[in-house]
Amino acid sequence: KTVVDSLLSVAEVLSKSENHSCSFQLFGYDFMVDDDYNVWLLEVNDIPMLKASGPVTSRLCDPCLREALGMIFDADTSPKNEGLRFELLYRGPEIPKLPKTAFDFTVDGRKLLPKAIPGPVRAPSLRLSARRDQELQDLMDKRRLKEGKEQQEKE
Repeated sequence: KTVVDSLLSVAEVLSKSENHSCSFQLFGYDFMVDDDYNVWLLEVNDIPMLKASGPVTSRLCDPCLREALGMIFDADTSPKNEGLRFELLYRGPEIPKLPKTAFDFTVDGRKLLPKAIPGPVRAPSLRLSARRDQELQDLMDKRRLKEGKEQQEKE
């Protein structure tokens, strides 16, 4: 409830961003549990660091990135029983889709022939999934290198 209420309280501001129509955002919520098991919201980060700063975050950062992007690109195929198990907490108003007959587009030009792809032909979703996995791996490797350099500078 705290997460949903906090996002609803800033929904109008977030919707006015210049990039709101074609993007998503990952927020980082920091909570504290006191001795009486009361949960307190400490802060909300609009740009979470996602840096492995301890044993808990080292387990969470990479899966969080992988699953957040998986929800966007592979919504119908992402595994439901692995990893962090993101859960939909709130569904806002849906934006109606335009009917297919709303626009009359005309395309002028010539047909482009596809380039020959060496090796077995793969389904587009498999190629996209493999490309996304490689991009995620590159991001994780880059982050680890940066963390290693920072650690060396501290020593």
